[in-house]
Amino acid sequence: MDYPIAHLKALLSDRVGLELSPIELAEILWLALQQGEIEPDESETPALQTPIEQNQEVEPVSDPIRSNSESAAVVTEPPKPLEEEEAEESEPRSQESALPVKIPESVALRNRQAIARSIRPLMRKVASKQRRSIDEEATAIQIAETQTWSPVVQPDPERWLELAIVIEVTNLLEVWRDTIAEFQQLMERHGAFRTVRTWQLKPNEDGEPQLFLQTVAGLRSRARSPRELLDSAGRRLILLLSDCTSRAWRSGKIPELLELWSQENPVTIVQLLPESYWERSALSAGYPVGLKSRLPGALSRDWSIEGLSARQRQRLPEGLNLPVVTMQPEAFRQWAKALSAMDEQQTIGVVLNLQAFPMPSLAQAAPLTAKQLVQRFRSTASAKAQELADMMAVLPVNWSVIRLIQKNLPADETENALYLAEIFLSGLLHPIDAHYDFVEGVREVLLKTIPISEAQAVGEEVTEAVFKQLPSEVQERVNADISRRFGEGLSYFEAFLIPDLPWGESAASEIFPFARVGRQVLAQWGEEYAAWAEELAGSSQVSEIPLLQEFDEAAIEEENAAIAWFRERQFEVQSFRSNEMEVFDRFALDLGDHYDVLAPVLMQMRRAFLRKQRDFHYALGEISEEMISRCVGFGHNLLNAELLTEFHYDRATKMIRGTMADQPYLAEFFMGEWFERYIYQKVANLLRERDLRFSSLSHVTVTLPHRDRFELDLFFLVEGQPLMIECFTGKEIENILRNASPYIGILGFPSSQFLSVGLDLTRSQVNNPPSFLSGLIIANRETYLAQIQVMLGILGISPEPSLPTFSFEVITVNERGEVIDRRPGQASYYREELAKGVFLDMVEIPGGTFWMGAADGELEARDNEKPRHQVTIEPFFMGKFTVTQAQWRAIAELPKINRDLNPDPSKFKGKNRPVERISWEDAIEFCDRLSRKTGQLYRLPSEAEWEYACRAGTTTPYHFGETITPEIVNYDGNYIYANAPKGIYREQTIEVGSFPLNAFGLYDMHGNVWEWCADPWHGSYTDSPTDGRVWKMSNENGSRILRGGSWDNDPGVCRAAIRIRGRRGYFYYGWGFRLALSRPRTS
Repeated sequence: MDYPIAHLKALLSDRVGLELSPIELAEILWLALQQGEIEPDESETPALQTPIEQNQEVEPVSDPIRSNSESAAVVTEPPKPLEEEEAEESEPRSQESALPVKIPESVALRNRQAIARSIRPLMRKVASKQRRSIDEEATAIQIAETQTWSPVVQPDPERWLELAIVIEVTNLLEVWRDTIAEFQQLMERHGAFRTVRTWQLKPNEDGEPQLFLQTVAGLRSRARSPRELLDSAGRRLILLLSDCTSRAWRSGKIPELLELWSQENPVTIVQLLPESYWERSALSAGYPVGLKSRLPGALSRDWSIEGLSARQRQRLPEGLNLPVVTMQPEAFRQWAKALSAMDEQQTIGVVLNLQAFPMPSLAQAAPLTAKQLVQRFRSTASAKAQELADMMAVLPVNWSVIRLIQKNLPADETENALYLAEIFLSGLLHPIDAHYDFVEGVREVLLKTIPISEAQAVGEEVTEAVFKQLPSEVQERVNADISRRFGEGLSYFEAFLIPDLPWGESAASEIFPFARVGRQVLAQWGEEYAAWAEELAGSSQVSEIPLLQEFDEAAIEEENAAIAWFRERQFEVQSFRSNEMEVFDRFALDLGDHYDVLAPVLMQMRRAFLRKQRDFHYALGEISEEMISRCVGFGHNLLNAELLTEFHYDRATKMIRGTMADQPYLAEFFMGEWFERYIYQKVANLLRERDLRFSSLSHVTVTLPHRDRFELDLFFLVEGQPLMIECFTGKEIENILRNASPYIGILGFPSSQFLSVGLDLTRSQVNNPPSFLSGLIIANRETYLAQIQVMLGILGISPEPSLPTFSFEVITVNERGEVIDRRPGQASYYREELAKGVFLDMVEIPGGTFWMGAADGELEARDNEKPRHQVTIEPFFMGKFTVTQAQWRAIAELPKINRDLNPDPSKFKGKNRPVERISWEDAIEFCDRLSRKTGQLYRLPSEAEWEYACRAGTTTPYHFGETITPEIVNYDGNYIYANAPKGIYREQTIEVGSFPLNAFGLYDMHGNVWEWCADPWHGSYTDSPTDGRVWKMSNENGSRILRGGSWDNDPGVCRAAIRIRGRRGYFYYGWGFRLALSRPRTS
């Protein structure tokens, strides 16, 4: 087939990442024609271009990788004895007892073309010191001019650097396998380097890291000296690919190697974890800095440190200055230009102080229980990592199985590797012989939180894929036996439990792990499933196979316990919820989780029912493709479940049309019963996550002794304490009192145990209910889970899981701004993932009593800061930083609740700078959207909470002491407070977290940006509340309170007691905010 030249050029660019000029392309084609077709002789050993030391093995350089499934770039089997290698090269073995599962090929390094373009600065050429050739033109001129018949020889041009890729072999290597393989392939094919050799760095029995050369034939058996990588000319670039989490890192063995290599070679760490995860790695023992060099191919000593103040430089210990890059094009672009000393470019790096190693052992703490391990994991891991862990619990822990599961997660391969790394770094898994398994008890805890329908779907999909990779004759035998004995209703997930199916010896060994784990999973689903598993394992001849429904004998016992609770009080109770309606539960979850998108479609279906019709239609209009996909997918799912008889989507008009089935309960479900089911499932899951013993009833009729009846939506008996929930879908808040009357009046239940949840209630209705509803607890779909947790806390039955902690240094200064004390601090925190790579840390603030306001005699104190008074604060959580621009954008792009938000309002740009030009109303909208996304009740702090958190146990004007300086706070350094010296005036905001924390673990409580509080403005503290709550007014003015000062203020206006007012709808480039949270859900 003939291909146009343009087609070939595009193919080389797309597949290989080569951007060739027309001349280069013509030269390649000419050379190919001259060489003709060459049959490769694998026995030949290419000559190395580096000098060969005496007694050094000569081995082939690893050739380019052809695909993920061909000769793998990362060889993970242990090295074989030298005499065995040649005999076994033709029979590659897998490290696992490999399942016969072929994973569809996918791209792990999706941005490889951009990375290839980023490292072009390294493609420079220099004169070779070893290779020379005749300069024909110069020779001819010499002969003509001097009659000297000798050749003129010139050094050949050659690539500047050769590359040594060093792959650290750890227990997590398989996580990064595909990413590393494609990175190695990219480097080998790029053409930027003279040679590319790949090495593996792996520990011996004594923990000493050893080097092994990786070749086409596999991993060589003889360990090589690390000194073999040294190059006195400084032209061998060493890239260490690692996640920096291994024992060799923490013990200091690898930092010692880096010190050795850095003496003569440019060395760079390619960190496989993104920067947000570095604190979990050995890089946390170093100091992140910016590096710049004026010399190409800089060694460690040639890198200069940029961007630090003189004081910060004094604190910086001596160490190795090493660039650190991640698998991102921009990181490689900056690094390549900095390594080539181009354009004064800086790159991210780290100063590794070898005295910080060995790092403290991670195993010093007392071992955690399975429940504690899972609680710690859920409090810190991303949502996708938690979802992946839940799915992994359903099946054996096997790399092939994990990769099959990952195919269902909506993320690229690089993201999936990160989620998997979170799981392996969490301690949920431990190595057993040559594989991994969950720590004892962890699988059972995880299985309690994944819905049975989801677990069953994952199990059936993976086992079907495994079954289809078995030999065809095995498939035919097993299918025939299943059909004969069990009919057509048996899934492969269930079939794997049957030992006497005709698997054959080889297949049976692969199936056994599924049978073992499958029985564990079914046992967790209840007695009926466990009995069914035993029945299958016993291979009894049955003719009818019960469907795996979400049904549990334990649920019957729980329901009976709830009924017994009513009967003890002389009330008859009957629940009308049928197991036949379980199909509706997943649609209720879909509606509730995506109500903002699906609400218009739901409204059309409700209108059809009200008109006693079954046909409905709706024009989706100008909404995003993602929202269209959600609506259309919802319709197709209803069609597949036979709840719709027809469903169509017209792309041209964006119109959906459907016909609802004539099904029992369908009208009741869409008219509002779905919301009850949604709330029930969410609350039940919360109680299970907290491992609380509970019984429940839903859709209940209660009959009183005198035969009066009333209906109850949801009833939970939690640790023996009743909790009642009424759900309604309208905005009529008067419904609450009517619905609450029977329980509070007739049954005598306290209002603290009754919750009304309104689907469409606004935040204003929830926070400011009419006076006739005083004392009742009201929530909407954004706040109900937070209210449930508050109610459980009041009842004393909601144990909080332990939170992770972080350590820091707290400083105190005297009136001249000199540091007079340094002491360690520690705080607990809760992490929320707002978007990919964007996290929110909420620090636990302990309760206590403090003096609020300015002390007598305090410099520059104002009348509105008095009278000074004592206030008692309940424990709460507060943002570790003011809200950043990255956090703001993540939430501003969520659907609107009450007002639009500008995703990029700030004057001073930077994703880690505080967001500013924010009004109080903007901040409230942000809290509302974040609360709806997370199910937590995020808010602005009260003014008393803010000052308490700022002071952190101090009584001085600043939590630092008697004064501040521009070296610890961002303010106008042209002015002073007390006897401190003048300093820099930056005239802009700076990144959050740039200065020391206070004793509670909070950054930037003084300066940088003013922070909004929830309270209306009051001119003094006269008659102010003493319990820390928001101080409301009967006739609220339009002003709200700002605290803390900003970059544009003098130091006296950055004191802990300072308070100013701002109109609630106004904004300014010095105004930002910080979040508060009363009681987070951490599991």
